[in-house]
Amino acid sequence: MFLAVLLVLFLSLLFILHLYISSTLPSPKPHGIFSLPAAYTSFSSYLSLSNAELTRMRASYASISHSHKKLGYSIGYPAKLNRLAEIYQRNAKITRSIAALAELQFPNELGKSGGSGVNSPWWWGSWFTNRTTSQFASTASLVRVRESLKHFVRDWSTDGAIERKVIFTPVLDVLRYLSSSSTSTSPFTSGPYKSLLIPGSGLSRLAYESSLLGFHTTACELSMFMNLAFRFLLDESTTSQINQHEVHPYAHWLSHQRVSWQDDSESAFRSVKFPDVVPSLRDAEVKGGSLELVEGDFLTLSKPQQQRQHSGQQPIDPNPNFPSSFPSPSSSSTGNGTGTGGYDILLTLFFIDTSPNILSTLSHIHHLLRPGGIWINLGPLLYTSSALGSYPGSGGGSRLELSLDGIVRVGRGLGMDVVGFGEDGRKRKKRGTGEDGDGEEEEEEGEGEEEGIPECMKPRTICCEYTADKSTMMRWIYEAEFFVARKVC
Repeated sequence: MFLAVLLVLFLSLLFILHLYISSTLPSPKPHGIFSLPAAYTSFSSYLSLSNAELTRMRASYASISHSHKKLGYSIGYPAKLNRLAEIYQRNAKITRSIAALAELQFPNELGKSGGSGVNSPWWWGSWFTNRTTSQFASTASLVRVRESLKHFVRDWSTDGAIERKVIFTPVLDVLRYLSSSSTSTSPFTSGPYKSLLIPGSGLSRLAYESSLLGFHTTACELSMFMNLAFRFLLDESTTSQINQHEVHPYAHWLSHQRVSWQDDSESAFRSVKFPDVVPSLRDAEVKGGSLELVEGDFLTLSKPQQQRQHSGQQPIDPNPNFPSSFPSPSSSSTGNGTGTGGYDILLTLFFIDTSPNILSTLSHIHHLLRPGGIWINLGPLLYTSSALGSYPGSGGGSRLELSLDGIVRVGRGLGMDVVGFGEDGRKRKKRGTGEDGDGEEEEEEGEGEEEGIPECMKPRTICCEYTADKSTMMRWIYEAEFFVARKVC
């Protein structure tokens, strides 16, 4: 009895000491939903979170009547759940590798350098660290890990080639035109065009392809979910061969499936190999280009000739374990811009509607471009409405939701000439498309101002998909808008 009392007193003293030490330490900085700790913990927790979902699915099956269980058994439903457990294990090989690489590249930030974690007393051990980081292991973060797995397919597999072709071709056509018109006397272009910024670059396949055209390309991505996944592809210790990895990207959503799980070639359980190309940041050098990665917020980027410390951006510090093939985000303070006064080209693909304040995004696009610089945009306007409130993992709602004509009018107000749009922000009607359908030519005021504009720069609607599963009964088709603008002043 006496020993029990002493043990209780000892544990009470430890707890009081913990509270005292914790109160004297500086408070940890809050981590956003796209931060390194959130992404690392989510990748690390993929299997446990997925298995927790599977446990709920098994419990739901167990709750039905005995006769219905027999019917489910006759079509192999329990075996389907067992197969799903195996798939989670296979996907976890990738997520664990991503997390392990993050530990090597960011030992200090993740508390893996021999200490017991950020703001953690030495005697509190790993429990304190685990408790601190476990807040990120939520259903929302699991969704973002699954999005990353789908992006491996979209950006870096042969299965994603058709989807990429639809949305990459229009912007790459403009880049090819600009790269060949460095001495052009076009009324719209004023080359040379060498520096290119792509915010919201994701897994950076478009940035990679652009750099191979000879552009000095800066890929900027806020989400560390995407950045850690791309590092997994860039590091030779984790990826060294074409189609080295295999993922089951669609197994997490079983709705709208046409075929049973036993058909591995058509069902949601099918696997996809990646990458179709083993990327390197040095691949563009032989083409006269370059590729640099900036892991941070687009809105904090400075113009190329300015120092990043003036922009307020907080890049991740380099560390001794950083792979030589992957320059540190802080190794270049200004990005790849080579022109004076800003980037030559800024390319936004499925990006401008992701900002909490689209006016901030549009203003910063204008700010970062040099006079005569080109803005290329393709994407929908899928806002997270502030009217619905924020939900876990959403990052909050959009503060305002502009229509396409509103975006064009704002662009014009900032000093950008948007090809093919009138003063009202709407597309100018093409010749030979009279409203009465008689085919008579129709010209609107100002149409002559755009003579000599190449076909590749004219606005158009592009039907496309994004990380789509081609085998399901539901297809989400975007009628995305493509347009090109030039900074006039």
